[in-house]
This record gives sequence, structure tokens and C-alpha cells, in this order.
Amino acid sequence: ARYAKLGLPQADVQVIVEDKSLVTYFDAALAAPSKPTPKQVANWLTGDIMAHLKNSKIDDISSLPLRPEALAEFCALIDSGEISGKIGKDLLPELLASGGSAKALVADRGLSQISDPAEIEALVKSVLDANPSQLEQYRAGKTKLKGFFVGACLRESGGRANPSLVDKILLAALDDSAGSSP
Repeated sequence: ARYAKLGLPQADVQVIVEDKSLVTYFDAALAAPSKPTPKQVANWLTGDIMAHLKNSKIDDISSLPLRPEALAEFCALIDSGEISGKIGKDLLPELLASGGSAKALVADRGLSQISDPAEIEALVKSVLDANPSQLEQYRAGKTKLKGFFVGACLRESGGRANPSLVDKILLAALDDSAGSSP
């Protein structure tokens, strides 16, 4: 009942409460100073971490190198937008194997998400400048190319650009360029 009050889906609650060590781990992660959202912690715990435990034939989550406080920090980085869920998926295997600080790992690898509008505007401009024929096709009404431009921006940033911000800034740039065509 306590987990349901946190807004967790019944399926997540069921998985967590089936194992006392999971309950202890989950509660410790929620109590950590980084204060992640319960849903974020539950998603990673019941998804990727449970799959890792099963695949690695680990019976007790408390034997994982990834401590609850480190999972909390990892989830808080995603909650805050400092890293994307995709970057999180890339980092999690190393954290599960070695433990340590997610924040330190992100800093060491230079993986924090780019959320500076000026930086993303420059990225969008660079992608539009590098693809003049696609931009011309977009201006001519082939609006499905927006997905091509979003993908190109995300690739150019190494997956670090905030996708929703890229989408917003790109759409504004494409609308500006479409409106300024002769």
C-alpha cells in the first residue's frame, strides 16, 4: 500500500515486494540524499537491474556492487535531465559490475546531457548547413524530414543533446527557414 501511494504501478509493486532484499534496497535508494523519484528507481530496479540479476544468476541484490545510494544518484541524474535515459542504459552495466558513483562516471566520460539552448542552436545550425538538399526538400513540403534532422542532431552530439530541446529548437529553425525561402 505504501508503494502504491508513491504512484508506482501494481506490477512494479508486486515485483519489489516479492523479495525482502529488494524492499530493503528500494527503500534505501528512496532514502538517499539525492532524492530520486520513486518511479525512476522502480523502473530501473524492476527492469534492467532485475534482468542483470537473473542473467548473472545473482540471488541477493545486496551483493551487487551498485549500492542503493549510487542507484539513487544515477536516477536523480536522469530525473534532473543531466543525463538521458539512453546514456543511463549505456552506463548502467558498468555501474552494476563495478559500483561507484554515477556522477563521477558521467564526469569522467563527459556524458552529461547538453541542455544549453545556445549550444543546441549551434548544433541545429550546423546540421541544417550540412544538409542543404534535405533542407530544400523540407521547405518544399516534405515535412517528414524533420525526423532525419532530429536524428542528425542527436548523432552529431553523440547522443548527449536533450531530445525535447533539440526538437523544439529544430522546429523553430525549420519554420524560420521555411518562412524565409524565396
